[in-house]
Amino acid sequence: MARAVEQSERLKKLEELLMQQAVARTDKEAAKKKAIEDAEIAAAEAKKVAEEDKLAKVHDLLIAQRNEQRVRDEAVAAARAAEKAEADAKATRIAEEKARAAEDAAKLLAAAKKAREEAEAKAAEEAKAAKEVHERALAEAMEELKKAKKEAEHKASSKGRPDMLLKLSRKWSRRSGESA
Repeated sequence: MARAVEQSERLKKLEELLMQQAVARTDKEAAKKKAIEDAEIAAAEAKKVAEEDKLAKVHDLLIAQRNEQRVRDEAVAAARAAEKAEADAKATRIAEEKARAAEDAAKLLAAAKKAREEAEAKAAEEAKAAKEVHERALAEAMEELKKAKKEAEHKASSKGRPDMLLKLSRKWSRRSGESA
């Protein structure tokens, strides 16, 4: 009987231990779930704050762009007003100094004509130089072709293939006629 009581007490202790472990496991899972929920809430809050920051930055950027556009518009208006004032002053000056303006225009026309003539002369010189370079290159190419022809004729004649020499001569004659 003492043994049965002892076993009963052991079973009770074991049950209590199992109950404590189950409660601890449940508490641990609840704490874990709470931590996950807290982390999700914190992440959502951080995301919300980040989105609000982005919106604030976009808002600030839009305001800055609007201010810049206003400044540009004001600058354009000021430039137009300055251009109009300058045009009015210029028209007045032109009316007062018509003869001098005609003389200046004639000088400008002469200078432009001279500049054009100089540019045309320079372009002609450059074209002439380019033509000479091309002609020299063509002459060098012709020399190379003649050397190649002689070498090919020599090889053909040394190998005892007169038919090859005849073909090369015909081919050379056609090419010479095309380049001339």
